[in-house]
Amino acid sequence: MFSHDRTKLDLAEALKTVMRTKAFDKISVSDIISECGISRRTFYYHFQDKQDLLCWYFDYDVCKELGASDIIIDKDGNRKLFVNALLYYMYERREFYANALASTAQNGLRSHLFEYIYRYRRQQILNLLDGRYMDPFGMKFLAEYFTHAIVGIILNWANDGMNYPPDRFDRGYKNVTTICLEKMVDVYAE
Repeated sequence: MFSHDRTKLDLAEALKTVMRTKAFDKISVSDIISECGISRRTFYYHFQDKQDLLCWYFDYDVCKELGASDIIIDKDGNRKLFVNALLYYMYERREFYANALASTAQNGLRSHLFEYIYRYRRQQILNLLDGRYMDPFGMKFLAEYFTHAIVGIILNWANDGMNYPPDRFDRGYKNVTTICLEKMVDVYAE
């Protein structure tokens, strides 16, 4: 691992440590660098702000664990769709993610999560098209609509402290999304 990657991971670990006792919105860069033992200049060499660090860690953490596939095989050998695997992954780390998603800061994890899931939804729509054409407006509309649906569910769940496992809404969400998205792709496809 390169030195700059190690520094980024050290900063992320410091952020996670501080988040155990403070709400993300109450944490300052000074709190993070104090916990990490690095200079402010080093922090800003790697990240624009604490939201940038949080989003970088989300990408690093999720990609390391889940990869970028539509189908994820969990530690018990069960097949899960990407979004479902993401929900279970966040649930296992609920203290951290509930705190992080409570922040309404601009360029925070909420908007980052939206963009992250949007890319997945867009690819899912392309897969469902199976070579058929959809105008760009229809593609964008469907991807945004179904992304808002799951992100809204995730944010409500996070606001409740992620106190229940995602299987409480997993089945209903999967059925509604799968059925509706398939039908809407057929409507918008040419």
